Amino acid sequence: MVFIKVWWLRLASASGAPLTVTLGFSFSPLLKYSAIKLSGYKTFMRLKITLKKSIAFLGLIFTPTISYSADLITNGSFSQQLTGWSTIKFTSGCNVTTATERTNVVVKLHHDTDKDWCSVHQEIASKLTKGQIYRFSYRYKTTGVNKKYLGIHFADTSSIMHSSPINEAYNWSHLLVSDSKWHTDSFIFLAGDTLPKSDEPLFAIHFDYGSVGDVYIDNISITSATNQSFESATYDKTTKIFSSPNVIEN
Repeated sequence: MVFIKVWWLRLASASGAPLTVTLGFSFSPLLKYSAIKLSGYKTFMRLKITLKKSIAFLGLIFTPTISYSADLITNGSFSQQLTGWSTIKFTSGCNVTTATERTNVVVKLHHDTDKDWCSVHQEIASKLTKGQIYRFSYRYKTTGVNKKYLGIHFADTSSIMHSSPINEAYNWSHLLVSDSKWHTDSFIFLAGDTLPKSDEPLFAIHFDYGSVGDVYIDNISITSATNQSFESATYDKTTKIFSSPNVIEN
C-alpha cells in the first residue's frame, strides 16, 4: 500500500479563472510524470496535468512505507486485562498483574530479587505464514537503579523449558532503559522453516533473571508487513530494529 501526502498544490489557468481538478486512481495520456528515488526510501514525484488551455501543477510526495494487516496478538493493549494471555510466576518473589495509568490498562511484571523470573505468553505460530515478514512492537516503562532485562521470544508450550529470540540483534535478554519514561521498541522478522521452531509455538515476553523491580508493558503488536521499504530515520537496516524517542506521558 502506498500512502500519499500532499506536499504542495498550486492551480492556475491562462485566464486566471479557478480550476476544478478531479483526481482519480487511473492514469491517462494527459498525465506526465517524472520520479527520482532517494536512498531507496522515498520517491519524489512531480505531476504535470495539461487540461486544454489550463495548466495545473500538482506536487506530491509519495512515501512508500510498510503497511500492516490485522494484529496477530490478542489483547495486546490489555484493555481486557489479561484476557488472551497466560502468565508464569516461576519464583515466589515475582508477580504478573495489570495496572492502570489514568484510564489506560498495562501489564506489570515484578521481581523482588534478581533470582526471580516471570513471563506472559500466548500462542502465535498458527497465525504466522512461512516467508512472510512481520513487524513486532511494544511499549515499556521502568524505574529505579536496578537493571531489568526482557526477552522477546518464541517459546515452547510451557514457556519455561526453551525459547529462541525473535530477533537475535534485540538479544536473548534486552537491557531496558530505566528512566520512568515510556519507550517504544520495534523490529521485523521473517517467518521461516526454523523461526519459529516447530516446538516453540508461543510468543512470550520473559522478565529475565538479573532483573529487580517493576516493568510496565503495553501495546504489544505483531502485524504482517507488505513492503520491505522502511522510512523511519531510526530504523537500523542491519539489525532490522527500530527504536523510538522517549514517549513521555502528559
